[in-house]
Amino acid sequence: MLLCPHVVTGGPEAIHQLSDAILSFGGEVIVAYYGNQVGLSIEDSGVACAFSGNPTPQPYRDYRAIVASRIPLTENSLVLYPESVLSWVAASRPFQVGIWWVSVDNAIVKAPQLAYDFHRNAFLSRPNLIHYFQSAYAHDYLNKGGARTIYPLADYINQRYLNAQRKSSRDQSITFFPRKGGALASVFFDSHPDLNRMPIENMPPEAVHDTLLKSQIYIDFGHHPGKDRIPREAAISGNIVFLHERGAAAFHLDHPLDRFFLFTSADINNGSLYERVKKVLAEPGKYFAAQSAYHSRISFEREEFLTQVKMNFFEPLLTR
Repeated sequence: MLLCPHVVTGGPEAIHQLSDAILSFGGEVIVAYYGNQVGLSIEDSGVACAFSGNPTPQPYRDYRAIVASRIPLTENSLVLYPESVLSWVAASRPFQVGIWWVSVDNAIVKAPQLAYDFHRNAFLSRPNLIHYFQSAYAHDYLNKGGARTIYPLADYINQRYLNAQRKSSRDQSITFFPRKGGALASVFFDSHPDLNRMPIENMPPEAVHDTLLKSQIYIDFGHHPGKDRIPREAAISGNIVFLHERGAAAFHLDHPLDRFFLFTSADINNGSLYERVKKVLAEPGKYFAAQSAYHSRISFEREEFLTQVKMNFFEPLLTR
């Protein structure tokens, strides 16, 4: 069973991708939503959900998902918790408990005690927990915390990005999300008014996609609590990507980019990022080609994810 917040963000899409994959392989899985519009109660014997109509958010209805108002649990059941609800993970349950670490930093926001080694290690090292990591950043965090059972479980960008036709002619605009590192973004763009900034905010998914198909550069000023989708979506849409070197962006396995495309807050203040952006705008073809390894990695993500699902949920444990 997959616990899923009833919101439209990257984490819930990954959960729906997992549901779709398990069902496509002939497995049994139920999605249990929680949030303002749905009620959820977890007991030792089962899970009760309160909802009306089809609770699956519209953007995720292309993924296969089964929902139910009552979900019985046995000792063989696996309940997969998002890392954002670690406070729900009881010390002992008669069913198997897994945690999917799509984000590290956001988990610490919800459970601040995890920022301290003693509390982190005591929680992660519980013998009854199965940990799944979406990023090398999360894998590193789990390893350092003494997690005992760890398996890879990534995600992939929506297929509409992979299937879209890139435009041969693009404008000189630079896209960014103000809600991701907005303060740093303001410092950068206010210092360089000659740049054609294109903030992405209050846009439906289709408009975001259209914008990324036209822009030349995407800059992510955020802290990268996991392997975020937006940089990958921007890259595969034809943008040259720059990432703030924090969290998962500091791990080459998560974002295989040359250091030329990574920046710090100091690089914003000393003009280094601006100089690199101007170089890219002058020769976009050259620098887009320099990110070819990143594009290949993104294109292969779905196949990698499906292999991980097979290994994690369908192969006998003794074969690992």
